Amino acid sequence: MGIPAKEALDQGLTNAIDNLVEYYLNAPPRCRVLALQELDHPLSSESPDGTSRTMISSSIGLSGEGFRASLNILAHTSTLVRLCPEQVRHPLDWAGELVNQLIGRVKNMVSEYGVACHMSLPVSVHGADIGYSENLAEAMALHIDTDAGPLVSLWHVRTEPNLEWEHDPDQASADEGSLCLF
Repeated sequence: MGIPAKEALDQGLTNAIDNLVEYYLNAPPRCRVLALQELDHPLSSESPDGTSRTMISSSIGLSGEGFRASLNILAHTSTLVRLCPEQVRHPLDWAGELVNQLIGRVKNMVSEYGVACHMSLPVSVHGADIGYSENLAEAMALHIDTDAGPLVSLWHVRTEPNLEWEHDPDQASADEGSLCLF
């Protein structure tokens, strides 16, 4: 008997967030699930350090046979800049790279179930007082508290009814960082 695909995808995302934040900050994030009413204004309009009112939202998709998912990360620009290990010249690009790395980790996890999938290109926007307003009932929203500041992720997964996957570690992709292509 397999694991429900949605459960595997949800666990893959939470593991990806934990691993990526710890990789960049050398400290694990503290995550909590947000209630739907908290998503109108998931972050205060001013960054925790009071330096910025500008927020960045970045989204990316993942799809395969029987499922599709989307990930959105929302954070103050100053939080994203502090999350980056190098000086950030283009925070919008860095936000896109961050969601790309997160969904790439989920894609690698999905390969352990023998499931082929495709990632979309990330899309990033910036503005003030960004929030979520529609189609949230099926989404998993997480408040991610990091040493760099808070982030919010919105993870929306749709699967075919009763879709289950069998875990097969022999199907796993190469270990992260083990491939050198150039």
